[in-house]
Amino acid sequence: MTTLSVPTGLTTPLGATVLSNGRLAAWCGGALPKLWLLNSDGVVIRESSLPEPLEAAPILLSGGTLLPLRGKLRLIDAPEFKGTVEDLMPPVDPQQPARWKGVLSLDDKQAIAVSDQGRVVRAQVRAEPVPHVAEVSSLELKVPVANPPVLIGNRLFLATGKQLRSLDVGTLESRGEVPLPEVVTQGPWVVKNLLLMVCGRDQLIALNSDPLALAWKQQLPPGGLAGAPQLRADQLLLGSQSGEISLRQLTDGAVIRQMIAGQSLTLGPQFIQEQCFVGTIDGSVLLLNPWLEAMP
Repeated sequence: MTTLSVPTGLTTPLGATVLSNGRLAAWCGGALPKLWLLNSDGVVIRESSLPEPLEAAPILLSGGTLLPLRGKLRLIDAPEFKGTVEDLMPPVDPQQPARWKGVLSLDDKQAIAVSDQGRVVRAQVRAEPVPHVAEVSSLELKVPVANPPVLIGNRLFLATGKQLRSLDVGTLESRGEVPLPEVVTQGPWVVKNLLLMVCGRDQLIALNSDPLALAWKQQLPPGGLAGAPQLRADQLLLGSQSGEISLRQLTDGAVIRQMIAGQSLTLGPQFIQEQCFVGTIDGSVLLLNPWLEAMP
């Protein structure tokens, strides 16, 4: 078991993400923000103090770690640079300071960052004239972005109110948009070639990514999902906050089987190797393998 040296008195939740190299990044905010990097065995290989809390999950870039900090993008621990890499600091409106909603890597040197005010920035790590994170291009959508963006190939997908938009990551030009019945409250998530999201409190919407169009929609229990949908043998596994767990067809979202956990879910479903589990509101972990492996 790995124990992180979390600062005493921390009241904000920890964040965690799986990096592109398979390692785990975990972080905390508060008065003493920190970042931990863990290897695939769960062992902490680096602990760093942060100048301020992260606004979104970090990513790997140029061999280092790109940090979405307030009003800036900062690259740390990049082995090809001996000194400090200058931050990318987009224009800031002091009356309405923006927050980063998500940062996604395009390749080893480039990333896309999106703010909650709808600013999309394509950034690149450059060595000349001094090491720095440069803005290659940017776009002002002029609409708020409430949820983290996602990538499929060279397309960026963003939920903006009652729409899902697609942008070309190279040019930042529009590649289409789809009207939605209600505001996106969860997602989008990428499952194969589909974009899944919850609209309002109880509508599960699936869009085809290319061309961008509605694939299907289904009703959920009120309250939405307790975590991202998981793919199991070409079927969707969902855990609703209400406590309903369902296995659904990927093609149309129809329910194949479902069960009731007996209490609200706060986590899941999650896979660790061959084991699948959800977390309940009382802190318990419910193993789903017996139910998943039973005959219908």
